[in-house]
Amino acid sequence: MNINVLKGFLEYIFQIWTCVLRDAGYCERALGLYQTMIELHMNLTTDIKIDFSERLETIEKTWDTDKLRFGEQIEIENPISYIDNELSLLSEHENHLFNSTYQSWILIEQARIDFYQLKILNHGIHFHSKLLQSLNDSSQIDNDILNISFQRFIRPFIFELNDQRQFLQLIIYYLYYLNGLPQLTILQEIINKFKISLSNHLQEQLFIDNEFIQLYSLIHSISFIRTEKNFSMEYISKVYEQIISIPSLKSYQIEFILLYWYYLAANILELKQQNPSLSKVRLKSLQTIIKKYLSLEEYRTCLRLYTHYARLEYEYFQRINEGRRIFDLCLQTIRTNSINFSSYDSYGDLCYWLSTSLICEFNLNHLFDNMLKIILENSKFISIDKQINKEKLCLSITFILNKLFPNIQFNDIITLVIDCLKCRKFSKWDQKTDQDWSTYLRQNIYVSFELLFIFLNYLYLLNDPFDKLHSIILNSIIPLINEQRNKINQTIIDYILRFYLSILWNELFIEHLLFNQCTNYLKQLLENIKWPSIILLKFLSIYTCFLPLYGNYVKEYEQTILSYKYNQKNEYHLITKMFILQMNLIRHVKIQKANVINEKLNSGYEHRVRHILRQLIQEYPYYVQLWLFYEYFERYSPNNNRIKSVLYDAMQSCPWEKVGLFN
Repeated sequence: MNINVLKGFLEYIFQIWTCVLRDAGYCERALGLYQTMIELHMNLTTDIKIDFSERLETIEKTWDTDKLRFGEQIEIENPISYIDNELSLLSEHENHLFNSTYQSWILIEQARIDFYQLKILNHGIHFHSKLLQSLNDSSQIDNDILNISFQRFIRPFIFELNDQRQFLQLIIYYLYYLNGLPQLTILQEIINKFKISLSNHLQEQLFIDNEFIQLYSLIHSISFIRTEKNFSMEYISKVYEQIISIPSLKSYQIEFILLYWYYLAANILELKQQNPSLSKVRLKSLQTIIKKYLSLEEYRTCLRLYTHYARLEYEYFQRINEGRRIFDLCLQTIRTNSINFSSYDSYGDLCYWLSTSLICEFNLNHLFDNMLKIILENSKFISIDKQINKEKLCLSITFILNKLFPNIQFNDIITLVIDCLKCRKFSKWDQKTDQDWSTYLRQNIYVSFELLFIFLNYLYLLNDPFDKLHSIILNSIIPLINEQRNKINQTIIDYILRFYLSILWNELFIEHLLFNQCTNYLKQLLENIKWPSIILLKFLSIYTCFLPLYGNYVKEYEQTILSYKYNQKNEYHLITKMFILQMNLIRHVKIQKANVINEKLNSGYEHRVRHILRQLIQEYPYYVQLWLFYEYFERYSPNNNRIKSVLYDAMQSCPWEKVGLFN
């Protein structure tokens, strides 16, 4: 077997094993594995390379000492006093919950252990051994120091990485293990900058996590914080800070800073529903962290970081005026410092700033949330024209295009980009000069599609009819996407589709399109896209619930997706079935909400949802997320007698998930 293939397989097994340890309640062991692997390879790119066995021996010698390891915070002299102090600082609400657990089947001692466990993981493996004397029952914690013996539980699973790409993958796996990764959309975008690929298993896990977060809230208000499910925000923040400071990852520092910002933002959004006061405190803390990085000399004029700062304010915290102010500040910087934006490398940042500002102005990342509010809550639709300033956006696009392509007509720019994407494989003999747009665009396919996204926005802002936009998408852009999809990151393709679907949704509500026209447009798109597009399938799963007197097309859509001719790959089966589940669940919830007199009345779709869930579980029995969602669905169904049998079956299929299933 090829050595690189073997190393990739080892990384995959390592990631799976650490997650199994975590889910089985042995967080410290898995944490020790990641800490060891990272410390072994932190200086992977240094000129002076120490032999792997020597590095491993050095770590083993300090393993049973009080030496802090990667991600651990400062040593605490008196851990018992520290915990007592933490307890005294709990809010009245938290104290009430803590002291009232005796009323439920969960023992008060278990609640104490859970609280201690969270604090333990803030300070590292050695910290917990000093606390055990205060616990009456510590069975859920690795209470014997031999449980994390280096020779028995660490050394057998350690292996040497070959290059920095593998080290970057390890870091991403570590952050996933901590539940410290941001939302899937921004994660995909940043992964593209790393130029690494994640295992199919992890991609499926991320996809399921991303979709279920929304589905949970459809059934009942979420009562858990996903971003702090196993480890506290403070601990994950410390890990991020140490990752950012690793010298060998200096060239990827911006990417890890952005991952850190977006993780904190996701945590704040989750807290906003459950603890608004704490979310406000953390929002101020995040703003301080952002300004700290932007004040550094090397990032003081970094357009990319400022662009994401604006995006966070606009998209995550809904402070639209503040987001626009930062976007405008970026534009002023571009105008006044033209010398800093005169190379092809900087042109990529200009395109990214412009496309990000358009994404925020058109509210593309909240398209599906707004659709669900209209369908399930009868929220008022606000047309795009009332949300954006067309004249201002047109001026911004014109300025950037003139800067990038001086003295070139708009249609000629589009022709250039499309020709570059249609061109055969690029070779050095095709390069005319070192500074040539056709060369740059063929080498940077992502920028080419980003320009196509900008052109589509520009056409809409110039009031071109929807038929023209549809024709361009269907006849020019979709064939290019089908051809180039595997060569670029999925993110910009998704935004092109989001934009098109957002305009389609808008045209439907302002009555420029009828339902049958809208449905026909979607059918054409589905027939021409040669892979199961998550964005299109998600839109269709929600749209079908909005159709008046829905019936024929809904059934036709479900049959089309299940027998989709481009659904041959095994990983695509999960995607399509997930959206069949989503469509039926939304219809179920819609009918339940309409039953004002009897909310417990069966919608008729409950059995269909249950059937689809069982089909998914039968095909993917080891995916714990499916079992957890199945249990959640049964818990809030009119007849919740099935919960015990679901938990029993879950334990039979996933015996390592005892902690998650019974908490």
